[in-house]
Amino acid sequence: GVGVFATRSVSPGTIVFSERPLFTQPPGSRRTNSTVMAALAERTREEQRQFFTLWNAYKTLRPGRKALLPALGIFETNALPCGVTLPPCGDRAVEVETAGKTHKGGARVGLFLQASRFNHSCRPNVSRSWDDDTQEMVFRAIRDVQAGDELCLSYMDVDVLGTRAQRIAGIEATYGFKCACEACTLEGEEAHVSDRRRTSLKRLYEEIGKCGKEPTLGLRKVRKT
Repeated sequence: GVGVFATRSVSPGTIVFSERPLFTQPPGSRRTNSTVMAALAERTREEQRQFFTLWNAYKTLRPGRKALLPALGIFETNALPCGVTLPPCGDRAVEVETAGKTHKGGARVGLFLQASRFNHSCRPNVSRSWDDDTQEMVFRAIRDVQAGDELCLSYMDVDVLGTRAQRIAGIEATYGFKCACEACTLEGEEAHVSDRRRTSLKRLYEEIGKCGKEPTLGLRKVRKT
């Protein structure tokens, strides 16, 4: 029931807003419910309250997915990758220690209270990028947005170039909801056209990726198919 909406019209490339992470965590298995709780303890009561109102996709057990305690589940559901040299953020931030070692640098991930309110779309109108200089996540419009429009990101681990059926199944398995974005609610011929277009784009990316410093070879390959 929560989302992000434009208060004015913006054009592609416009910065919607930027945000510093509430706290960050080390990569992979080095973050646990304990490390999340330790970092959260350094935040204000209000920030802690807001954290625990965020969506937890691990609240319900699903086949092939391990159960996570609430704090870690919320973090894993909403966290975004940050810079590889990200220091602790904020004047109350601390490095979290695990097994006697302080994890500095590395591919850290961060929790963003405001950005966590973005809903997903398979046809997003906002993109994100990490700014190493300001240590902020920057959110930009990637197409024209009108005042009152909902601003949506494409969630991590969602293959937006997959077919409608693949996307719906993947999002439901990962995030626990059925996607109802403008692309996934297409029906009939419109849905088929969308699937074909996304399949062609996916093949294009794959072919160009195989061509190294000669991307035009990939373009020619795709035109022939």
